[in-house]
Amino acid sequence: MEKFKIFFIEDDPWYGEILACPLSLNPNYGMERLVSDGDYLQDLSSRPGLIIFDYSLPGLDGPDLLRNVRASHPKLPVIVISDQEDAAAAVELLKEGASDYFVKNEFTAELLWNAVARIHKLQSLEHELAQLRETLENTAAGGPFGAGQERPLRAYMVQIIQSFLRTYDHNVVRVAGKLGIGKSTIYKMIQTGEVVIE
Repeated sequence: MEKFKIFFIEDDPWYGEILACPLSLNPNYGMERLVSDGDYLQDLSSRPGLIIFDYSLPGLDGPDLLRNVRASHPKLPVIVISDQEDAAAAVELLKEGASDYFVKNEFTAELLWNAVARIHKLQSLEHELAQLRETLENTAAGGPFGAGQERPLRAYMVQIIQSFLRTYDHNVVRVAGKLGIGKSTIYKMIQTGEVVIE
């Protein structure tokens, strides 16, 4: 499994270590610490899953860095950490698209841990959803499904319904679920005899 890559940009190595160390202990995370005052965005081509940066960096402030990230990677999550308890700055960064804004204090490491875990889980779910959509589209188009077999989606549905009806008492069939999931299609398939109950 590929690690969740995190870029951590902090010009204070000591404080950066305090925040990055707990995250680096998670075997699912791949931490990259950037402490130089060079081009912070040059490494974005390696596709990190998250950027965490200090609000006040040498030669570049938080809003500018966030705008630069957004210009090239609009969906990349960004967490900003600051020693300023400036609500206006926090609101500005959140409006610009920051995922979170934390003030440096004794709770920052724990807040950061929870925020990173939430972002990682969300990205994992989005990736899984994209894979499921691709599988469904391939299946609906008669593309590959399973071990090299070609099946249209309707034939696959028939097989699932028949398998279910063989397993359970088929004298009474009740199909339940949310609006738009295909309950009426299943009813029609049973009523028209497309699904044969053996």
